[in-house]
Amino acid sequence: MADLQKFLKEREENKGGNRINYNSDIYPFWNMKVGETATVRILPDMDDENPFPFVEKLEHKLMINGKLENIPCPKMHGDSCPICELSQEYYNADDEENGKHYYRNRMHLCKAVVISDPLPENDDGENFEGKVVTLQLGFQIMEKIIEQLGTFFDPEEDALPWDLIEGYNFKIKKTSQGKGHPKYDIGSTFERSSSPVPKSVLKDLELVDLDTLLPEVAGYDKINELLQAHISGGSAEDDDDSLSKKKKKSSTDSGARKSASRAALERLSGDDADGEDDDDDGTEDQTEDGAEADSDEDDEDLRQLVAQIKRSKGK
Repeated sequence: MADLQKFLKEREENKGGNRINYNSDIYPFWNMKVGETATVRILPDMDDENPFPFVEKLEHKLMINGKLENIPCPKMHGDSCPICELSQEYYNADDEENGKHYYRNRMHLCKAVVISDPLPENDDGENFEGKVVTLQLGFQIMEKIIEQLGTFFDPEEDALPWDLIEGYNFKIKKTSQGKGHPKYDIGSTFERSSSPVPKSVLKDLELVDLDTLLPEVAGYDKINELLQAHISGGSAEDDDDSLSKKKKKSSTDSGARKSASRAALERLSGDDADGEDDDDDGTEDQTEDGAEADSDEDDEDLRQLVAQIKRSKGK
């Protein structure tokens, strides 16, 4: 019995107190233990003209019908939002507590390959290593990425970190501060040596339009109905006809496709006018001539794979 209790305790600790969904597209790096590090490779946008492969996801959390609901914010697409308007009214009235309560939560989404994964393996002996996943990144990690883009890389000489062949892996390290609150900005960093995306991933890689990672957004009136139900403690009708959902921007509309990526850059550059920042979440190789030649052949193979990926995008 003691052995069973020890096993169950260790299993729960390994999961960081949370159940890991290994079938999810979202990589739950936050479930790793304090002191552990996950290594990922951020992937580029399907659009070659977008140099910053992140989109900004905005949402509000409201208690409605006894359940905590995530309400996608229309400001992701540059539209008006009644919940944001209420938040701003509170801020204007110097009521920071309620202003922050109704303010939108912000995270950034990107696609990435998991290079090394400290999470425990599932019953089939697998974790997320080698898989293409969606990363949900909070303020701490995004600030670190932006900071290092300006200090580690020379735009005239270095490839972008998400270049498929000459880019750089990114290490996400989990530390702790205060009352066990996780921190990700201490120790998280780009590697200093470039490396290609693993060939096993490249051969089947399909880049995506990052705007498709964003959720659908309800119309202004429907969101206002949900807000009023939250305030009054009443119920909101769950009627498909009343949702007036606004479809995600078409991939053929280049201006709309880039809006969320542009917003991500502007927010992180300090152009956000209201609200507050969100909390989160080498030794050179020495090779003989023969090995060097093999390396050149490998590089050519990789470049052919990248060319194939670009052709598959229809460009």
